[in-house]
Parts: sequence; structure tokens; C-alpha cells
Amino acid sequence: APGQSSDWHQHHTHYLFIVTEAGTLKTEFDDGTETVSDLAFGQVVMGQKNSIHCVTNVGSARYSNSIVELKDQ
Repeated sequence: APGQSSDWHQHHTHYLFIVTEAGTLKTEFDDGTETVSDLAFGQVVMGQKNSIHCVTNVGSARYSNSIVELKDQ
């Protein structure tokens, strides 16, 4: 939902996410930096392994994605 945020979290493996409902997402990092991204349906985005971050839906509609964590062999 618009304005909804995740908790602060960290991915300990390489990961990617696939946008399942388009929207605008703000990502805040523990070093104080942030990005705002307009994400399209079907877009695939590589995440940053070990980054500590939270995300907020700053758009006007529902946003969703599916996360795939890539395990070490």
C-alpha cells in the first residue's frame, strides 16, 4: 500500500527481485543514503549483498515484488 515500509533488514546472499506490480520505491541505506526508483512490471533488479536497508512505497498505488536469493554453491 502507498506509504508502507519494510523493516530494516539485510540479505546475506546475492539476490534479485522481480517487480510484480509497478510502482515507485524509496530505498534507504544505513549509511544515510537513499534512492528513489520507478519500477516497471516485470523489471528485474539485482540487490546489494550485505547492504542494510529498508524500502518504502512512495507511489500512489500498491507495489509488489518477488525476491530470489541466490545461494552459494
